[in-house]
Amino acid sequence: MESAIVAAITTLLTVVQTVLPTISGATASPVIISVVTALEIALFPSATSLFQSIKNIIASLSSNPDTPAQQLATLQQLDAQVDTAFEAIAAKTDPDLPSGDPLAKKS
Repeated sequence: MESAIVAAITTLLTVVQTVLPTISGATASPVIISVVTALEIALFPSATSLFQSIKNIIASLSSNPDTPAQQLATLQQLDAQVDTAFEAIAAKTDPDLPSGDPLAKKS
C-alpha cells in the first residue's frame, strides 16, 4: 500500500516539476499555495525516494517571484526538514562510518 502511495506521489511531483516553470501571473499564487500544501503532506518519514523531487520543487517555487511570503517561509522550513531527514538517513546507512561510531549499522 505504501509503495503505491509513493508511486502516486512521485508521478504527481514529476508533473508538478514539469509545469512549475510555466506558472506566473494572476493564477500563480493559488497554484503555489496548493503545491506548498501538497509538499507538506508529501514529507512523510519513509518518503526518501521523493527527496530530490521535493528539493527541485522547493527550489523552483523559492525562485518564483509570484510565491507569496508566507509560502516562501514554509518552503524554507520544508527545505530544512528535507535536509535534516536526508542527513539522518545517510548517517544510518553510511558504510564508511568507523565501527566504534554509535550511528554505525549493527550487523
